[in-house]
Amino acid sequence: MTYMHESFVNQAMDGIMMQKTDFKIEVVVGDDFSTDRTLEIIKSYKNTESIDVKILKREKGDEYWRKRQKLGRLYNFTNILENCTGKYIALLDGDDYWTDPLKLQKQVDFLERNEEYSFCFTRFQTKDERTNTFLDDENSKHFDKNQSFIDYDFERFYKGWHIGTQTVMFINTPETKNFYKQYQLPRDMHLYVELLKQGKGACLKDFCAVYRLTGKGVYTSTSKFQQIIKGAKVYEDIYKSNKDIIFIELKYRKFFKSYLRMLASNKNILGYVVQMFKSFKITKKVNYLKEDSIFLFKKFYSKL
Repeated sequence: MTYMHESFVNQAMDGIMMQKTDFKIEVVVGDDFSTDRTLEIIKSYKNTESIDVKILKREKGDEYWRKRQKLGRLYNFTNILENCTGKYIALLDGDDYWTDPLKLQKQVDFLERNEEYSFCFTRFQTKDERTNTFLDDENSKHFDKNQSFIDYDFERFYKGWHIGTQTVMFINTPETKNFYKQYQLPRDMHLYVELLKQGKGACLKDFCAVYRLTGKGVYTSTSKFQQIIKGAKVYEDIYKSNKDIIFIELKYRKFFKSYLRMLASNKNILGYVVQMFKSFKITKKVNYLKEDSIFLFKKFYSKL
């Protein structure tokens, strides 16, 4: 998935083209109408015996363009999935990159050996472009010396394990390709929920990729308050379709409370009350929401 990645896409493509596998790789490129040299750079890479680069054809005014105007930038993500034909799908944005030439082979081998798993992901580093520093992900604390992987389930999903999207590989099924149709705001988090409904996930111990932090991302460039709002909307969207999964309910409650705290601390009482009653309407289990809302309201109202 690319957009205005001229400065980074070489490294992304190099990480793909260096992969050593005993299977063929289809590279599906969805560019969202970049006006820089992103596509020109990608087109300079030639197909090999094992790697076929397929750039999705898109022009202003065509069917993709019309749907993109209606559904927003995340339609690029779902449209790429629709065009993947392989047994497995691995994700990579044009400003991130893979560092291990055996990344794909290791993940395919794991999924082939373990049929009860629907997806796996690997360790990764974050590169801060502003300071040129690297930081390991937070999953180090979960591994001991003898573990090659750790199971990922709904409980770990609730606890907030950070999955690097650029490391994920999952089985290509009709359910995963069409996961977005039941949601209003489909994101990678919605995809992980659907994958967990099909089977377990696994975090492999190897470091295989880098997530690039530029400070210009749609999420990371926003304020903490806006991030909380977006998170609350995402988990509200997920909860509506998965009310029977206790850890989804707990996750929604967690973001609901954070959202209320932000509204109250900003003295936005009207927004607080509106969000409170909206949440009552969404969930059948209103008791804990009422308790949270009333407790927080009293706490912050006393400070106004």
